[in-house]
Amino acid sequence: NKQNITISNLLSGDRVSVFRTTSGTTIDKAMYSLGAQSGANNGTGDTQVLVSGAISNDTPSTGVIRLVDTSDTSATRESRHTYTSWSGSTFSGVDPALDRNWTETDDKVYVPYIDTTASSTSATVQVIYVSDRSILVRVRRYAATAILPFETTGTFGSTGFSTSAIRTTDTIVG
Repeated sequence: NKQNITISNLLSGDRVSVFRTTSGTTIDKAMYSLGAQSGANNGTGDTQVLVSGAISNDTPSTGVIRLVDTSDTSATRESRHTYTSWSGSTFSGVDPALDRNWTETDDKVYVPYIDTTASSTSATVQVIYVSDRSILVRVRRYAATAILPFETTGTFGSTGFSTSAIRTTDTIVG
């Protein structure tokens, strides 16, 4: 049962994200713990990320993976990478390559459904429906025609999810 998550009323250049949440607007940043480092996994220069346990079937086939260094309190605590595929417990084709050695079981990984810069009037991902998921949608634009940040919550269910971003001009930034 493949279903779409679609965010519409976008302009090219908008930052669009759809995150799983634990409750309300709290992003689930601990979807996975990093798995055991064996050979070329989870270290500086690696292009694969191994997580503990199986990756959920409702993970996009390609997309963005975010790693969270739980011992880092700086602005570089999170690291954003794209991936080209996943299987079992491994994300492959990770770009850019990892910039540090990540700690097994302590550091966390999460995968947004959508995490992109819009190139058209909508952003869509198709994933396998596993169960209802609480989600948070964010649309940001700081360019020439800045908008107030758009944020809403919803449920990705057995018929998918769709919403239209509200574009209120930001008169302070713009």
